[in-house]
Amino acid sequence: ANFDSLNQYQDVETHNIYRIGRKLFTHKRIMKKIKHMSRDNARTPMQWNLEKNAGFSSHEPWLKVNSNYVKINALHHQESKPSLYHFYRALLKLRAKEETLIYGDFKDLLPKHKTIVCFARSDKNYEFIIVCNYSKKTQPTPKCITDLSGEIVLQNYESNSNSLRPYEAIVYKRRKM
Repeated sequence: ANFDSLNQYQDVETHNIYRIGRKLFTHKRIMKKIKHMSRDNARTPMQWNLEKNAGFSSHEPWLKVNSNYVKINALHHQESKPSLYHFYRALLKLRAKEETLIYGDFKDLLPKHKTIVCFARSDKNYEFIIVCNYSKKTQPTPKCITDLSGEIVLQNYESNSNSLRPYEAIVYKRRKM
């Protein structure tokens, strides 16, 4: 939420953590921790457009609108390709079309990895391998996809790479033999 003051947070738990944390940390350090963990980060008003209060309301919202609404808002993502909006539309369309993604068996292919999620959904005809890099750093290609034969049916980058770029997501599909 990028709030500057503790008073801008409405979450009771955040205020309790601040009170307890101040016994151990400086104000600056505990505020830095709160910026990353407060539940209010997920509660800021929806950023619809560039209008006042990000188009959320004509009245002052209960929480301050995140200042990034100028760059990150629903209207911008609808008008831009590629964007998270268009990726999710394609993802939902793929899921609706492919029953394997809904009913297929699930197998976690990298259960202990800290930043990469790689799993398979499969049935008697098809196998989908989904790999996602949940890191802001490029990661080496994991073993779950290095020897993978199949086609890429969805990805959030426009070109392929020999590694997983920050926040890259790829869905592979292959026919079972």
